[in-house]
Amino acid sequence: MEPNKADLEQKLKIASNLECPIFLKKCYHMITSCDDNIVEWSEDGTAFSIKQQEVLAAKVLPQYFKHNNFSSFVRQLNFYGFTKTKDLNLPLLASPNDGGVKPFECHSSTIDLARQWQFHHSHFVRDKPELLIHISRRHYGNDGKNRPRSRTKSFNELIGNNYEDKNVKAKDSSLQKEQDLVSKELQNLKGQLSSMEDKMKKLTDFMSNVDLAQIESNTESSVQCQSQVLNAPNIASKQSSDSRQVYAMNEVSTPLETSINDAISNSNPDNDKMILLKESQLFDKTAPIVAEDSVRDHSISMPKITTDLASPTSLIAPTVSMSNHVASMNLPELGLEGVDEDLVLDEDGSSTSVDSESSSQSRPVFRKKRSSIISDHEMDIDDLISSSFNHDNCENDIVGSVQIDSNSLPRNGDICKMTSDEDIQDLLPAIIVEERTDAGSQVASSSLAQDLSDNEEDLLDQSHLLNLERCLAMLPISDRIKFVTDIMNSISDLDTLRSQGMKIVPCDSNANINDHMSFARFLSVFIGVGFTRDDILEDEVYQIWARRSSKHFADMEYARSVGAKAGASTLLAMAKTRNEGENIMSKSNLDEVVDRMKKVESVTVEHDGITFDWKDVCASNNLGPGTVYQFPCVRLTPMDLYKESRWYMTETDRLTWYEKGIQANVIKPRIPRFGIMQKDCATATQCGPLLQQRISSDDALLLFGDLTAMSMSDPCRICIETTFEARMEQGAAGVRGLFGLIANYIGQSAAAFAGVPETQAKMAEIAGKALSIYTKMGENGREMFEEFTTYYTARALYTQLGALQYINGYESVHAAVTASGGTMTPLTARLLEFVAEPSDLLDPVKAKNAGAAVAAKDLAAHADGDFWEVNTAGNPYPFEIAAAQFQSPLGGSGLDLSGETQSMSVHLDAANYGKPEWAPGSPDPNSDEWITLVESDPIYKWFMAGEEEIEAGCGNIQPNPALLPFQWCTKHNQPLYPEVASMNKLHFVKMWYNLLLDNNFLGITQGEDDPYSWTNGNGCGYDLGGERYSYNQAGVNESDILENSSGDLYFLDEGSSIGALDKSLLIGGANFDVNGTYESVTTFQNIYPMAIPENVVERVSHCNRPGGGIDITTSDAVEILEGFKRKMVDIWSEGWDDSTDGNVQFTAFFDSVGTAGTFNFTLREISDDSSFLTFISILIIAGISMAFLFNCNMVKSRMGVTFVGVVLVVLSFVGSLGFAVLLGIKINLNMAWTLPFIMIGLGVDDMYIVLSALNSRRGNEKEDFVEAMQEVVAPVTMTSLINFCMFAVMNIIDIGAIYITAQAAMISVFFLYISIVFCFPTYCYFDMKRQEAHRLDIAMCVKRNSDHNESEEMVKSESIVFKVYKSLFLTKSILAKILQLVVVLGAIALMVAGGIGIKEREVGVGIEEFFPSSHQGNRWAEIRNTDLASWPMGMSWGKVDYADPDVQLKMMKQFEDVIELDYVSETDTKWLWISEFNLWTTKHCDANFVRNDPNVLQCGADQIYTDEDGISSTCEGSWVENTIGLKTKSVTNIFSEQCSPFEGGVCREASEMFVQDLAALGVDRDTAISEGKSYCPITENWSEDKLRFCIEKWRLFTGGSGGLIASQGSEYKLSDGEVCNGEYNNDGNLTSPIEISASPTIYAVKLYSHQDTVNMIKQTRAVCDDDETIHCFMTGIPFDFWEQYLTVNETLLTMCAVAVATGLVVATAFLFLELDPVDESFTAGKKIVASAFGGVIIAFIILLSLIPVIGISLLLDVNLTAFSIFSFVLSVAYATEFSVHVVHRFLSAPLSIESAEDRVEYTMKFLAQPLTLSFVSSAVGIACLAFTKFEFNERFFFRPLMIVVVVTYFMGTFLLPILLSFMNFDFLKVGHKGEADVLKTEEGWQHKSLHFNGNGNPNSYRKKASYDDSPQEIEA
Repeated sequence: MEPNKADLEQKLKIASNLECPIFLKKCYHMITSCDDNIVEWSEDGTAFSIKQQEVLAAKVLPQYFKHNNFSSFVRQLNFYGFTKTKDLNLPLLASPNDGGVKPFECHSSTIDLARQWQFHHSHFVRDKPELLIHISRRHYGNDGKNRPRSRTKSFNELIGNNYEDKNVKAKDSSLQKEQDLVSKELQNLKGQLSSMEDKMKKLTDFMSNVDLAQIESNTESSVQCQSQVLNAPNIASKQSSDSRQVYAMNEVSTPLETSINDAISNSNPDNDKMILLKESQLFDKTAPIVAEDSVRDHSISMPKITTDLASPTSLIAPTVSMSNHVASMNLPELGLEGVDEDLVLDEDGSSTSVDSESSSQSRPVFRKKRSSIISDHEMDIDDLISSSFNHDNCENDIVGSVQIDSNSLPRNGDICKMTSDEDIQDLLPAIIVEERTDAGSQVASSSLAQDLSDNEEDLLDQSHLLNLERCLAMLPISDRIKFVTDIMNSISDLDTLRSQGMKIVPCDSNANINDHMSFARFLSVFIGVGFTRDDILEDEVYQIWARRSSKHFADMEYARSVGAKAGASTLLAMAKTRNEGENIMSKSNLDEVVDRMKKVESVTVEHDGITFDWKDVCASNNLGPGTVYQFPCVRLTPMDLYKESRWYMTETDRLTWYEKGIQANVIKPRIPRFGIMQKDCATATQCGPLLQQRISSDDALLLFGDLTAMSMSDPCRICIETTFEARMEQGAAGVRGLFGLIANYIGQSAAAFAGVPETQAKMAEIAGKALSIYTKMGENGREMFEEFTTYYTARALYTQLGALQYINGYESVHAAVTASGGTMTPLTARLLEFVAEPSDLLDPVKAKNAGAAVAAKDLAAHADGDFWEVNTAGNPYPFEIAAAQFQSPLGGSGLDLSGETQSMSVHLDAANYGKPEWAPGSPDPNSDEWITLVESDPIYKWFMAGEEEIEAGCGNIQPNPALLPFQWCTKHNQPLYPEVASMNKLHFVKMWYNLLLDNNFLGITQGEDDPYSWTNGNGCGYDLGGERYSYNQAGVNESDILENSSGDLYFLDEGSSIGALDKSLLIGGANFDVNGTYESVTTFQNIYPMAIPENVVERVSHCNRPGGGIDITTSDAVEILEGFKRKMVDIWSEGWDDSTDGNVQFTAFFDSVGTAGTFNFTLREISDDSSFLTFISILIIAGISMAFLFNCNMVKSRMGVTFVGVVLVVLSFVGSLGFAVLLGIKINLNMAWTLPFIMIGLGVDDMYIVLSALNSRRGNEKEDFVEAMQEVVAPVTMTSLINFCMFAVMNIIDIGAIYITAQAAMISVFFLYISIVFCFPTYCYFDMKRQEAHRLDIAMCVKRNSDHNESEEMVKSESIVFKVYKSLFLTKSILAKILQLVVVLGAIALMVAGGIGIKEREVGVGIEEFFPSSHQGNRWAEIRNTDLASWPMGMSWGKVDYADPDVQLKMMKQFEDVIELDYVSETDTKWLWISEFNLWTTKHCDANFVRNDPNVLQCGADQIYTDEDGISSTCEGSWVENTIGLKTKSVTNIFSEQCSPFEGGVCREASEMFVQDLAALGVDRDTAISEGKSYCPITENWSEDKLRFCIEKWRLFTGGSGGLIASQGSEYKLSDGEVCNGEYNNDGNLTSPIEISASPTIYAVKLYSHQDTVNMIKQTRAVCDDDETIHCFMTGIPFDFWEQYLTVNETLLTMCAVAVATGLVVATAFLFLELDPVDESFTAGKKIVASAFGGVIIAFIILLSLIPVIGISLLLDVNLTAFSIFSFVLSVAYATEFSVHVVHRFLSAPLSIESAEDRVEYTMKFLAQPLTLSFVSSAVGIACLAFTKFEFNERFFFRPLMIVVVVTYFMGTFLLPILLSFMNFDFLKVGHKGEADVLKTEEGWQHKSLHFNGNGNPNSYRKKASYDDSPQEIEA
């Protein structure tokens, strides 16, 4: 129905006038007005449908918004809470065949129904625009909102490590309403939490009691269908037209998902409505499916897939069979398609079919679980469809049911938006596995772990892995640990393994290898799930580097817990001359810097089709409220010394500078005070001397600077400020009263002039205007009167300050006029009017005074003159083009302000108004009395002009550009010159005076001048109206540039916001002469502060943003910021390594605040770089291992099983990392470059031990295998246990690089142990069976037919390694003895070298060492170390008693003491928030000098606080004597040419104190001055609530921050009252009591070495952190990076001691438990002694390995760091690996082997080859590290790890056996005496259990002979 036009217009008008976001108004207007074919309301008006997206974006959006981006429009809808829904109102067309209406038959028109979008919001309704006010923006996550300040505040607070406000939602207009809403929300949250806890308890209980029953295999008949299902997962769905939903699902779910859902699902199937489907329709995407209605739940049956593991071919082609188990899969809500009229739905939810043929079969049913999670996101079916099922022969195999949760699979990115626990619970895949008979009965769920192991193929489907990963990611870390631990228990538990048919060792030759693969499958799961997570690499240096148990870490945790945030990220951009020592301050070099700065400042980043520039992301781009995007971004650079840097100011920026800088800070506050200085404060005790000196020297303009240079306690300043406030308040009240009196008096008197209509009409007009003025001044009286005072004073200044210029120019004009034939009175004649005698002109003083009088008369006449055809502001000379006879200036302001300002009050007798004696003058406006006394009053004329509308141009009645060749108007004046417009007369008057002041006195032009070409005089050495130095001016050389660059450096506002900049932060490599002038400078540094993501989100939504504000998410902001960081660094450093690319080298570094920075990017590269080298290392290890176990006899060879072992080791290690990732452990740099090479080496070593045990047996029977495994289990377990414990004790070290890596290593040790002990033996057993069957290695299908005795050949053989080892070390030869001595001496030499290295150790790793030499970051760090060795840092205070004066003074003292340190740059105490706040509460407050609202006083003494008892007081503070040595403010004589840019402290000398303040303290001023006392500001006797109130007022008026936590302030409103998104007033509620505060950013300097940094940390902490009386702590990069170096020596000592002690204790305990002698002569004491001795030997070898490893590494420049310590301690693992095997086998050698030499030979025959193989494989793998492109990796990983492997191999394989060969002690012989195991033959030690018959068959005869048997008996 077409809406009524009038109604429509009325609704749109209502919407336009609402107080709601403009986006909603425009959106409502657009949808209501738009063509219905493009977008229209739904039938009920509660939603709207977008039918043609492209048309809407291209043609409609630009009419309402400043873009045509449809995605941006949708994002804005989402931000305002709109939800995307199904379009339920789409019309259907009849079928052309039968004329009926069938579902899913779409229009043939161009409108694509499938692409239509529908949006809904409960308060966005067609005919109810008034509901729009209830819609507000929503915010994802915990994003904070920071407010811009009321004026530009400390840049130190903008860019530093101080903490910004914690932002919360803005307060509601009604406090009670807000409390009610919060209470209601709290109750809802409690309910949700309770529900979540119940669900989690169910899940935990289920997971703890899951039944590990096997899933039965099914018949062979369904193999083909199941294979198809397994190999082609698919889901099909289409959309219907009648809002009904049916799913055609071809997806196989995972048992894991099934079990999880079974634990948490609360849905009742009996209450669900069912839809029946034919089996033939299930796999056919085109088959029709029907649904009853859209609100019913649906389900369909699906097959259950199992893998037949009994089949020997299942490894290659798993047999898949059908089962009665039913899997279900969560899917999003999808549309319906394919309706079959044969299918019906019962009301009770049971299934019924019209088709009799299928009535006996179980029907596929959809059951949809109701959920509201992610209701505003729709899953596209194309996201899930990958292929179609081949459904041939599958119809009859479909039984069961599937439950579907439409919201369980969120779209990408939605998980991160889930905030509630209920959301997280519902996000878990709601999948229930059921077993259904033909009758439909249900049975219990199958086992979680069994399903995982038996259906790994299903689980490894990528989509399933993604679901599992999402599930686990949502669980708390404790639940994740429990979840995966339960899985591991199901594998490692022996009874469970046996119940699943698994055996640790095979008991018969028919054992199925598949029964032993569960662990390998789980490894695959962990790899797949763990490594599919997005965030697995640790790129936060703090997490790797910081000491967690340190006070620093605790303080940082405290800061985070209370909501503190870092302020801004920072780009440090270096520029240095390529030629060492060359000066950068030359024209060409500076031009290079300028060009590079222009490039980097013009960087843009594209994101989602939107272009972002530097102003979108910089830390600050405003000069006060409302100027966001209208002022240059804050950046600090030495280039601000030069005028050439003015490219940084756009025209918009220059206008902002003029309006918010010059007008607001110079003209508006100073001109009226200048008048008061001259008129009211010119006495000798006040401003007299200052006025006299300035005027006499013709420097009157300097008085403007004096107004702010004087201290607030200066008598002149006191007089000015006191008088100014009184004048403004009294004047505003008096003027308002006068106009009220006029309105009343004239209005009442008008009746008396009834006979004179003209007079009566004029009186009515006057009364009306007066009443209007009276009304306006009731609201803005102070501001209006202050404006009048400003311009009235400006007129007086014109006559005074313009005198000299006028007189000097008069003669020149006179000469020009007379030369052209005109007439003009000579100046001499004019001067005679003002002297008594002509001779007086001979007196210079009288002549000067006469000239001033002439000028004052003419200039006053000029200012009071009427508008003319040309604006003559600043051009007062008397001439006329048309007639050259004119004696006074032409043109003027258009308003005559001559006359007495008191005359109006006198005429009205205002002083007596209301009294009986009141006698006002005539009310007749035509009377001479009225005209003389009232209309001549400047006040009357000014304010009445404000009520008059005139038509004029820029100060002109009718501009005529042809008259003069110049004009003073600019294109920023309104109306534009030479146009005219009807406007308020005062508008033109003020314009004229503004142009006069700017051009005639200040020399500034709107939109053209900026801080580089015009200054405000605030900076030391910067004159008002001056300009910065230009290095490009003619005749300038390098010496001139250096000299003019030696002054003070300021940001654009010359210190008014952040003070002078310490040039040592920005200028480096400088040499000075004796006067402090630069002789040369080599290095510049620019600092570019960048906003954090939360602030960027607000910034880009600001209405001032070019193109309009936009809405983005925090994740969007992170991506945008990272893009800027990469591009800015790349562009700045472009060509850094190209010597031909200019004379200046550019390098840069971006920190990691807010988002990843340069170091993080490099850290990721370093971590990723290990992947390739690790892969190469694995290949080499595998190749070497196979080569060592290769034999020309391919039956004897074991390359195949060796390769399998290496693969299993690698799989176990990678799986352990995946498991670690699931537990929340990120892969860090240390982990990536140590564990792959160490852990794989240890695992391969154990693999060699197993293979060696098998080789030593040589038998192929089960008993041989069992005996071999029994022999290796003990040493492998022992080494694994010691390594596990060694890594465990590393957790006592609180540096992330150590303990996090150690945790991952512990998991790796466990996984490797399981693999080697439980899994690898299975493959070994099958390899034995291969040998028994005479099948070839690798080519197992080939069987060798050979008659020679291979087994006997194997028995007689010895490894080549052992033969060499034996010949060199184990014989009685002299060579062997010499070599033994060499080994001992070598060990001693290694110990000596180690001791030297430890003594000469160096500590720390430099930033440059993290970057490869080919990376510009390496060069940046080198320049930083030599030229600009500085870092930003800060101070913070915790929850202290901020109301205590002693605490306040102590904070100031700590701050000053830190600043005074040699390693800290200079700054003023006033920038510390508590100092500034305390000053604000005193009479020294200067906040009233410039204030946004003139009607509100802004100092502490002006603020009224009322406590809960109704007692009022002000926020006025007090003073206390300075007894703790605080610095005082440095006061400079304003007449001195010397000045200091720094003020020092905030305390005041007695001479600078207000007399009243000293009197309040009972102190005599003269006495205090003579005694040299000083006093400091404090607040005392304040309650917490008063402190909160006063700090909130201070923040509001001054923009102060101090890192205090406060709520978000109110939204900033523009001048027209419209709310401007993205900007907030500084009026948020402060968190009280104060939990944290922070200092501004301070800079550590001179940090040229690690020791310098450590010294700085110690010195600052001695002042701050170590003070127990107040909670103070230092923050910043130096403390995060170098924290560990404070205790690195103690850390190393602790780690070594604990590692050695662990080896001793664990080895001793294990040997005691493992050694089990059966000889009756053995006593427990002997066993203890042998075990203890073995433990001591092992610990001794560990110690002998540690010392050389540490010392030699340090000698090779491997400095002491957390990384190197971890590498050093890894020597314990290798030393343990080598020594444990040797010692254990030595002690457990058979008793028949009596001598120590023989026992050593027995030991090394078995171990020489595996130990050597372990060494070679590890060494070769580690050698790959030498090829890394990162020098850091080569230095801190390759060198120490290679030293570790070589030294430990030497100590364990050579020194230890030699030492043991001398230990021929009886108590060490604790082996078995009974059954003999070995026999020493000519070939060496052989196992006696293996003998051969004459046929060479090792299985035909087997005798278990004892060592008591004689050799003859054995030979028999």
